[in-house]
Amino acid sequence: MIGLGALVRLFLRDLARRRFVWFLVIISIVAVVVIRWTTGTVEDAVGSGEPYDIATRRAASQLEGLAETLRTLAYVVAMLIAAQIAPESRKNGTAQFVLSLGVSRNALAGAQLSALLLSVTAGVLLLHGGVAIAGLRSEAVTPVEAAAGWVTLLVPLLLVSASAFALSLSSSVVETYLVFFGVPFLTQALPSFTRGGSDAFPGFAMRAIDNLGLLVPWFDHMSPWPHLAFEATSGAPHPEPGWHATHIALATAFWMVLGLWLHRRHDFGSRTAVR
Repeated sequence: MIGLGALVRLFLRDLARRRFVWFLVIISIVAVVVIRWTTGTVEDAVGSGEPYDIATRRAASQLEGLAETLRTLAYVVAMLIAAQIAPESRKNGTAQFVLSLGVSRNALAGAQLSALLLSVTAGVLLLHGGVAIAGLRSEAVTPVEAAAGWVTLLVPLLLVSASAFALSLSSSVVETYLVFFGVPFLTQALPSFTRGGSDAFPGFAMRAIDNLGLLVPWFDHMSPWPHLAFEATSGAPHPEPGWHATHIALATAFWMVLGLWLHRRHDFGSRTAVR
């Protein structure tokens, strides 16, 4: 019997072999660039005669805007990886070898999910490390936020990654992307598009589209990273953070339950439900 730890290590090596490790390399490069860019901004401003506190305030403001962009990119990268691990295993030699040893499909999926979550955690720690160092130099974050702020990015990313992975157990990569990328785009772009068309869509259709978006929360607006609370970010505090936290937890539970139910009704690598 192969233990879960051995299976997780096996799939981590499989991810590296499939060049997913390049995501970590790119994240490391981004972290270094953020540090150098923030430090250079402060040094250039001070060198041009600006007071140090004004220079650091400007760098901190720029870092806040960059962090918002990085939150969105982190969501995209996590989804790209999460949707490919299970579908790829249908034609992946490592997964087929594990199944040939008598390992159950549930144990295989658990090992793949664990490898995914470890990879996401490593990426978050690398990214937060660069932003935290830059934030400390520009006084944009406190030492406590530098030490623990990564949690506010990691937890939502783990939740949405697990959701996409659960759906991908019985869906293709394209189908998973349509749900986790297409639905947020539809719910954000279609209402603004139809406003100009007045009666192009009836009211109930617009409400249905708005409610559909609740199933796939675009979490970057719900995370205060690199801070620990929304009150520390620039601008007004986020309204009703408790409701949004409950929302993303319920949405995750929905996709996990649906994904596992579909997983039980399908053969490995099949789109036909088991009777």
